[in-house]
Amino acid sequence: MDIKETRNSYLNYIFVIFVIFIICRRAWMCDDAFITLRTVDNFVNGYGLTWNISERVQAYTHPLWMLTISFFYFFTREPFYTVIFISILFSCISLILMVKNSGHDTFHTILFCSILAFSRAFIDYSTSGLENPLSHFIIIMFFILYFKSTSSDDIKNIFFLSLIASFGLMNRMDLFLVFFPPLLFTLFERKKINVIKYILLGQLPFIFWEIFSLLYYGFLIPNTAYAKLAHGVSRFIIIKQGITYFYNSIINDPLTIFVIILGILLPLISCKKDKKLIVLSTSILLYLFYTLWIGGDFMSGRFFTVPLVISCIVLLHISPIFSHEQILSLICVILVLGLFLPFNTLSLDVKEYSFNINGVDDERIYFFPGMSLITRYRNHMQPEFEWKDQGIEYRNSGIKVTHARAIGLFGFYCGPNVHIIDGHGLADPLLSHLKVNTTSQFTSGHISKDPPKGYIESLNSGINLISDPKIHKYYDKVLIITRGEIFSWDRIKTIFRMNLGKYDYLL
Repeated sequence: MDIKETRNSYLNYIFVIFVIFIICRRAWMCDDAFITLRTVDNFVNGYGLTWNISERVQAYTHPLWMLTISFFYFFTREPFYTVIFISILFSCISLILMVKNSGHDTFHTILFCSILAFSRAFIDYSTSGLENPLSHFIIIMFFILYFKSTSSDDIKNIFFLSLIASFGLMNRMDLFLVFFPPLLFTLFERKKINVIKYILLGQLPFIFWEIFSLLYYGFLIPNTAYAKLAHGVSRFIIIKQGITYFYNSIINDPLTIFVIILGILLPLISCKKDKKLIVLSTSILLYLFYTLWIGGDFMSGRFFTVPLVISCIVLLHISPIFSHEQILSLICVILVLGLFLPFNTLSLDVKEYSFNINGVDDERIYFFPGMSLITRYRNHMQPEFEWKDQGIEYRNSGIKVTHARAIGLFGFYCGPNVHIIDGHGLADPLLSHLKVNTTSQFTSGHISKDPPKGYIESLNSGINLISDPKIHKYYDKVLIITRGEIFSWDRIKTIFRMNLGKYDYLL
């Protein structure tokens, strides 16, 4: 490496350090992260992969992220700083991989670093306690291998591509929409039937997890998915809320949306029609359509970090056809969009918070004062939040069953001996499947459901006392699945009938 290349390499890593500095400065955790942490705590302490220790319910969306946290938590037994450290670690590795993939070209490094440094979505969800940092890492690894592979390569390289995708699906099942187009393109590009064999072999980690999930939890998909998606709200209302979710980011984080649009359009309008890049545009579009279809999320920007990272990969591969002057012009546009906002990533946005009336909230602003690395509570160990105090109070009260709607911090600090009925159904095997009737606006991911009459009494007594005869019968089946002997024939039959929808008429 000559002197110029060495100097460029040092410059590149200075820009990476700048992005990491911003991530650390705005590092925080949300309440939902502690929903997973309650399962992690139960798992590490010998209660199994449970949320309420009396029943087997998958109250987390991201198995790989949960297992990653569990590994570190086993040694630290500390939730907040452990998860912050893991998040920053994966963010660092992802950025370094992007630099190496840019060929150490300083203009390219400045381009993607400026995008990531000033994207509110990326910076805020590079921590937060959710699975985004691990998703970013897996996606970058996948596309590095994807672009390096050619149709003349050893066909076994397809196995490693599929294997990375398999771990991605374990992290979030909806990443299927990201990995499916490239894998399909690779299959058709090779024009060999035995490619399918290697793709299937690569999917073994995900396949094994699904078998485990079906046997242990009784379902192939997380309980959270039923709570968030199987709620009975009309598709019109959901899509309307999805449009609101997009509009929220257009107003509050225009840089992120601008780069995503570039990631879609540039491969299509470029004079150099690269089929591999067009496939990435397809992945972005599929993921955006899915986000719209499910009504977005209540966390502003959270679902835009994945298409943003893919768009950055597109820009890194398409920018060599542009002159340095054109790249500098693009960087100037990015800086304008990223910096000339009331609350950009260089500010901490610590202010009095009020809930957004359109159902999409800036969660970081709300939790930052008491759940961040840089906070006004400098003399207190984090987290410092009222729901934590309430959880500790309930843990010491002797109460065995309670009902709550914000279940993260509260649930974690209640400890394993308090059974919590989750009013949103995320961690509850019955409420997650109940339908709601609404013709008004709803908050994506937080569908409030009241416990049926007799449900709390049922949990206190251990006997099914639900008064509604149909729900009573449905809960009998739920009890078999979530509390019965794992390998009993009656439970296995009930699992298959439940997953085939044979009991849906009871709802």
